[in-house]
Amino acid sequence: MELNNVSIVCSYSHYWATKVFHELIGEGEFKDTPYCKVFSETMDKVFTGEIKRLVINIPPGTAKTIRAGVISSIRAFTISPRARVLYLSGSDDLALNMSSMVRDCMTSHIFKSMYPNIQFKSDSNAKGLWKTTDGGQMRASSIFGQVTGFRAGRLDEGYYGHIVIDDPIKPADMDSVIKRQRVNKAITRIIGSRAQGEAPIIIIMQRVSEDDLSNHVLTGGTGEKWHHLELPAIINNDVSYPDKYTHGIPIKHNLPDGLLWPNNPSLNQEALENLRQADLMTYSSQYMQRPNKGGDLMIDCEKVFDFYDLLPAKIKRFTIFGDTASKTGKKNDYSVFGLCGLVEDGDKKGIYIIDWVRGKWGINDLYEVAKAFVQKYKFIRGLGLNRAGVQKMYVEDASSGTGLIQMLQQDRIKALPTPKKKLKKATQVQMALSKLHRNGWHVYLPVGDFIGINGATIKNPFTNGDFADDLIKECEEFTENDTHAHDDQVDVIADMINHV
Repeated sequence: MELNNVSIVCSYSHYWATKVFHELIGEGEFKDTPYCKVFSETMDKVFTGEIKRLVINIPPGTAKTIRAGVISSIRAFTISPRARVLYLSGSDDLALNMSSMVRDCMTSHIFKSMYPNIQFKSDSNAKGLWKTTDGGQMRASSIFGQVTGFRAGRLDEGYYGHIVIDDPIKPADMDSVIKRQRVNKAITRIIGSRAQGEAPIIIIMQRVSEDDLSNHVLTGGTGEKWHHLELPAIINNDVSYPDKYTHGIPIKHNLPDGLLWPNNPSLNQEALENLRQADLMTYSSQYMQRPNKGGDLMIDCEKVFDFYDLLPAKIKRFTIFGDTASKTGKKNDYSVFGLCGLVEDGDKKGIYIIDWVRGKWGINDLYEVAKAFVQKYKFIRGLGLNRAGVQKMYVEDASSGTGLIQMLQQDRIKALPTPKKKLKKATQVQMALSKLHRNGWHVYLPVGDFIGINGATIKNPFTNGDFADDLIKECEEFTENDTHAHDDQVDVIADMINHV
């Protein structure tokens, strides 16, 4: 085939673009796979405008970043040198590396011979942002990077670029509920402000959790319908499409039952079975694309917890609750203090956690921590607190809590014993859950860097560590028969619901 004909075919066929450009980006010889046909046909529909919003879920080790991210970005400029492409990833390094691969391919001798009309501006050599002489641009960044002012696509009719969101959460952050929620919120904002004209959006990722970005968009998080290509490591055509994906449009892959890529060592039968036995969660989510916590949870965290950026103006009853431990050994519980407020009406009713501190302290250090926590919120009018700040502090009257209450009262701090707990812990938790659901409440955790109302802000405590993730993890692991490792945070949450 003549070079000119090859260039035309690559512009309009994702399969041929992948096959030809694969070596130019340094990935070696192209290897055809059983799913390559449906993958390429789906990407072609993105470029023709048939698909505007696309989610592709596929296991690691399947060249998804190359095929959906790098190749699609190269194709964008072969279709129009004026294209504007935004490439986002959970890792800044990955985003910049992918941008370099695109540019390296397009500056290669072979590519320039195929597309002599595509020229680069000499003053735009940065990995994260480069431009063509026709006004085309590629911007690569992490999800939370600075992309202010950049918009993918153009207002002109037809295709002029797209947004790629490639593995939006880093592997190290997969278990972080807060970070997953921050990604979901960030992407919702990006979709609303960074795609202009007819610019399509492609999310390419392996599933990592039941509440990850794929679930967010497929269950209506952005209010848009998304075409959904789901390619698990083992194809089973008897598995039905989840009813909860109300905003998903499933794409038929027409693949036979069996392995997605039998010749891939990491995806053969033995490797997958070993993974299933060793780590069922990873197997179910990243490889089978159907995350499942498994087991019967006493606390359904998806129903209990929600998230907020700013405190509602109607918040009231600011109260500190504490649960203390008498010993500081490795196997002993922690001491916890939490500040919360209550919103009794509106769409976002429930308990709002404003601050949280957890650690293991002897009685003297425990006293200093508790006192400092109260003093921190003595006068904060801008957060909606009354003139005297937090008026009440409840501490469980047991263990080191009894002595702590007395020490705080001597300092004229209104520390009160939490109302007596005559029932066993699991029953108290069940009572709290019943009250929560009966009132239509949630327990709200902050996800922004700062929180506040009326122009006043404080540093979000949950951005300085893994407190929220530890809290939710502890709630998930709480059992009726007391086989869990810790329940200090569960105690505080239950006290907040039952007594605020």
